[in-house]
Amino acid sequence: DDQGLGRVAGALPPTRARPFAATAMASAPMSEAEAAAQAKGTQKKAQEEAKAAGDGPPPSADTLEYWNVMYSERPAAWDTLYGYDDIRFIVSGLFKQSLRPKAKILHAGCGTSDVTEGLWRDGFRHICNFDFSDVLMHTMQQRWNDLASGAATDEEEAAMSAGTVQWQCMDITDLSALPGGSFDLVLEKFTLDALLCEAKDDATSERGCSAIREMHRVLRPGAALLSIAWGEKRRVELLKQGGLFDVQARRLPGDALQRPVIYLCRKKAGREASPTTSPRSGGDAPSTKAPSTAPPPAARPAAEAAELAGTIAPSAAPAAAASAPLGPPAREVAVDGRADAGPAVGRSRDDFGAASVAELPDGRIEVSIRFGATAASSSSASPSALPSAPASEPPSA
Repeated sequence: DDQGLGRVAGALPPTRARPFAATAMASAPMSEAEAAAQAKGTQKKAQEEAKAAGDGPPPSADTLEYWNVMYSERPAAWDTLYGYDDIRFIVSGLFKQSLRPKAKILHAGCGTSDVTEGLWRDGFRHICNFDFSDVLMHTMQQRWNDLASGAATDEEEAAMSAGTVQWQCMDITDLSALPGGSFDLVLEKFTLDALLCEAKDDATSERGCSAIREMHRVLRPGAALLSIAWGEKRRVELLKQGGLFDVQARRLPGDALQRPVIYLCRKKAGREASPTTSPRSGGDAPSTKAPSTAPPPAARPAAEAAELAGTIAPSAAPAAAASAPLGPPAREVAVDGRADAGPAVGRSRDDFGAASVAELPDGRIEVSIRFGATAASSSSASPSALPSAPASEPPSA
């Protein structure tokens, strides 16, 4: 009781009484706010100690920290399952061979992929690559310099070193270092997937909307954004936000059960994105580039501009077919209708055309027939519609 405590404290020497009193005060109950503050401090200290020891949780894939760490450990060429050769027929189908040296390509979120090398081999000479990791950009610039030094001829080395292939450190949500209307194609391969990996809803993600507006802004009128992505749910709504793009979607042809989606987004005539930029919601580091002070790109000669724009003109395909839901990847079966346990392709081809059979997830069998005349006309028509797969790879149903 209080009297007992008083007797004990009075019996102790003065130098002992003070520590005893301090200990008694320290053991008094803390308020809820004090307890929460203490717990927060303890948790923060534990997290710092775990991070220092290498035991902390890994950073999210939508952060600069994640990619800086990955690219510092993996400088060699690397692609997320699908490289340039898998999408080559799409890019090549968008531009005539004669126009490729003039076409200006923006490769968004280039990573350490082989896309730039593939574009160069196919005749494209103006390629601006960017990513938001400066570690990566130094690596890729050096890799390109090494490729130029090892070119087969002096002429090829001079062309590769001419500066028409660029490597810039930029954030996809802020491309203010680039003038508006300066590119004929923006190509992104799984970059939006990384940007939106923590988003609750692709269509309403502030960072996703900012990226779409910026990619739209830097495109010339009638030019296109080509997006290769795993994201399906609400992705079309994101790409169509603001009415900036006409969007076509189809699954990448192939035998794999899981295949990404090809989104071809044509910039609508007369549509310009709002200059307002959505606030960041954390993750990406702010762009280190100051707003561009360069004059607007020089206007192309009228005939050249019309010819380039014609390569990605509106598709002649019915709108219903372009906007039809993709659904899960179909499981392909043998042509005679017997289900195959593996990913065997049910295909038949002759001089008249090609046919393929696929079993849909609900058990229905779907047959796709492409006649020779149709195939010939689609390959010679405006390549703005999604190009057909190579002759040896007819698209699945």
